[in-house]
Amino acid sequence: MGQKTKQNDKRLGNQFWKARAKHGRDKIFETPELLWEAAGEYFDWCDKNPLIKEIIQGGKRWEVSKMRAFTESGLCLFLNCKRQTFNNYGSNENYKDFFAVTSKIKQVIWTQKYEGAACGFFKAQIIARDLGLRDKSEIDVKDNRQQENERRAQELLDMAMRNINKQKKEIS
Repeated sequence: MGQKTKQNDKRLGNQFWKARAKHGRDKIFETPELLWEAAGEYFDWCDKNPLIKEIIQGGKRWEVSKMRAFTESGLCLFLNCKRQTFNNYGSNENYKDFFAVTSKIKQVIWTQKYEGAACGFFKAQIIARDLGLRDKSEIDVKDNRQQENERRAQELLDMAMRNINKQKKEIS
């Protein structure tokens, strides 16, 4: 069975957790303003540190600066926090003061990607997929392919049935 605590024993049995001064971690950002300021530093860093694409044409080497897309993953790396922590700032009731600023940060990221893709700075297909946008013609193409495959399968089945019936007649 369990041991009894001795008189000088500092442990509190199964109640040791009550001895803690506080529970959980401190917030990475004490105020929504500090989070917004840190996000602004990330956005500035992205603008000041474009991606470099190397192009070799006609024996000459060129370096072309390419706009760096804002991403939640990149923001979290820059802030040195996990994505779940950032998501908590936007959805956990313990962080309700941060809901508006995390929403604003997500809007800035979404808008920069959308406008960058619309202007041709980013690959539109990749950004559209990331933003949850769909091209209607893409869906129609998939539907048409499926219908074509079903039609072709039915033709093959009909042809096979004709051959079976023909063979049956020849045997009879």
